[in-house]
Amino acid sequence: MEAAHAAGIVHRDLTPANIMLEEVHAADFVKVIDFGLSALIGEQKNTAQQLTSTGAIVGSVHYMSPEQCKGGRADQRCDIYSPGCVLYQMITGVVPFQADNPVALIQKHCIESAAPISSAIGEPIPPELEQLN
Repeated sequence: MEAAHAAGIVHRDLTPANIMLEEVHAADFVKVIDFGLSALIGEQKNTAQQLTSTGAIVGSVHYMSPEQCKGGRADQRCDIYSPGCVLYQMITGVVPFQADNPVALIQKHCIESAAPISSAIGEPIPPELEQLN
């Protein structure tokens, strides 16, 4: 993502499905794929113009940054927030926020903090890992 950001591109849809691990010459590399929802930083339109023709929100709501949820312009922050949600899920086995519908889920991203990792997995963890929350 550092290279994409340096080129002025924000991914806007980092999810477990878009983060791949590849082995090259006995070394592991992380690759980010599917830049279909990416945009140039600073050249995005408002939320009303980011909706599909059916009015559906573009992106994966479980990993959407508060900036995206509030209809703001997505920048590098969303490409930090979303992998944080992915990491939370990798450690705990659940996404940071759950709700019965997308609107309630969007609200949670905007106003709530995720449960501490230790409470989500039900056991103590190293303090350094807890600080990632």
